[in-house]
Amino acid sequence: MTSIRSLSIDSHQIRTIPPPSHAVYQIRVVTNVSEYSVSKRYSDFAALDEQLRVLDGSLIAIPSKHLLRFRQSTNEEVVRERIAGFNAYLHHILASRNGVWRESKAFKAFINLDSTAKQFHWMERYTQLSDCLRALKGAAYKRDAGTRRELFAALARVRELQVQLEQSRDSISSNEFNKRHQKLLALVDQLDLIELMMKDGGVEKQQQQQQQRQQQPKLSFGRTSKAQETDETRPLDSHQLLSLQSTKMAAQDTQLEQISVRLQRQLEMGLAIHGEIAQHNELLDGLDSDLSSLDVKLGKADKMMSRLE
Repeated sequence: MTSIRSLSIDSHQIRTIPPPSHAVYQIRVVTNVSEYSVSKRYSDFAALDEQLRVLDGSLIAIPSKHLLRFRQSTNEEVVRERIAGFNAYLHHILASRNGVWRESKAFKAFINLDSTAKQFHWMERYTQLSDCLRALKGAAYKRDAGTRRELFAALARVRELQVQLEQSRDSISSNEFNKRHQKLLALVDQLDLIELMMKDGGVEKQQQQQQQRQQQPKLSFGRTSKAQETDETRPLDSHQLLSLQSTKMAAQDTQLEQISVRLQRQLEMGLAIHGEIAQHNELLDGLDSDLSSLDVKLGKADKMMSRLE
């Protein structure tokens, strides 16, 4: 079970998209299984506070809004006041003897606690599957029915990881999504390699393709944890940056579609293997039946020979 160890706002950003300019607060969440950050606006805190007060109205107040123009949300003094107030608010929820606030679905969703638990399980499943593929690679040259069944099962597990990764796309950072996407590509490459090894050919070619894929530059996405300029983005204005992000996200979607195509091809291969095994089993059953019939006939012949003697 995932438990929260600490919550704190260590930094903030001033963003202009979507307009108007607004402050975004980076909440650092430390649990017993991971450490991550979530970005929240004042309006997010206000919505959370409204839901938690329905459960128990004794919760301390969040920093109030300033109506004066010179006290707008991007003012440095206002930002500092809000960081202090939000930290006190989060600490009050975490340290309170009354667990109704921190155990609520609204609060867990606010800090992405359930999503983080799923992320941890995703990595755990990835590690287990990676170990399984290494073992399967060592047995690939046997090319027996058992190894083929294990390959088929591994394919199904990779497809599950792909679906889970796509579902978590909006709940994890762009860097984390990109890392896991690359890990998923590596698993698919291993499946391709094992398939070629079982066919006893094309291994060197597949290894070269795998090395080329590892040398490809990693993509970034529109979801940001901390904005970092590069030589590619530095000369671009906001409109051009959005266009670049859209282009790279489209390229990422294309890669995910390619994964689906490759996995579908391997699934069809697995189904064909399954059908082939079933057909062989039917032939063996027929052979057993013929042998049983032959045994009966030979028994009758022996009895007839005994009578003649």
